Amino acid sequence: MSRTEILVLILGMAAATYVCRLLPFYLTSPKIRRIASADWVRYLPVAIVSAVVFPNLLLSSKEIVWGPVSLPLLAAVPAGLAGFFTRNLLFSVVAGVSSLALLRTL
Repeated sequence: MSRTEILVLILGMAAATYVCRLLPFYLTSPKIRRIASADWVRYLPVAIVSAVVFPNLLLSSKEIVWGPVSLPLLAAVPAGLAGFFTRNLLFSVVAGVSSLALLRTL
């Protein structure tokens, strides 16, 4: 690989990283919030967290685990309730981690 190709690759990766980090700030700016078509932006964090969390709750070694065997799924219930009632991210994380630790000890 030549130096030019390496430089183009580095610049392309930097541009991709910059766009990925700048896009949420641009989409949630006050100017964009006034546009009615940008209402979907407020649901973006929930969708991203759901896409990351739910597969880990339901899959165990590439098999769907459903029912009382799934400890992470059981621990998600107190974490979800804590998040719903307190609206505090730190408290819900602590509730989820501590309930999972308690379930694993039992």
